[in-house]
Amino acid sequence: MSDNSNEALTVLGLGDMGSALARSWVAAGYTVTVWNRSARQAPEGVAIAATAAAAVAANTLVVVCLLDDASVRATLDGIDLTGRDVVNLTTSTPAEARSLSDWITTRGGSFLDGGIMAVPSMIGAADSGAYVFYSGSARLHKTHADALAVPAGVTYVGADAGFAALSTSPSSARCGACSQAPHTRSR
Repeated sequence: MSDNSNEALTVLGLGDMGSALARSWVAAGYTVTVWNRSARQAPEGVAIAATAAAAVAANTLVVVCLLDDASVRATLDGIDLTGRDVVNLTTSTPAEARSLSDWITTRGGSFLDGGIMAVPSMIGAADSGAYVFYSGSARLHKTHADALAVPAGVTYVGADAGFAALSTSPSSARCGACSQAPHTRSR
């Protein structure tokens, strides 16, 4: 059964950042389904899926926060992504984000890439200064804007899926682009 409401989502990956993201959505009243590649204690208040496929099937909004691009592809390979809105918060390069966007959209999903500008302890903490750059599907961003704003402030930087990764790259930070970027936080 799939929960298609804007008050439910799936988180794939329960490392420090994935767990912090899941906790922030639970605290805000969202129904959160989680899956992790290895045994790890899940945050309180979440539903634990036995498989990545079951977690993806549970909700339209699927947030991925894994080790790298290869682990995202390995996790999602063979899973029906039709009608799923996939938000990738895994650190990647602009080229990886663009390629992953193509890979997901050819499998029926929509794609939004995100670059997190925070450490896990800042996620969900009011006035922490945490924010996320997003790029890719404008429709996905607009549809899930409230949910995306729960863990951190939000800046949508464009339809090119690689822009978020570019915005969070060390060279951008050195030139001051990150510190000067406008961001909003709506709760």
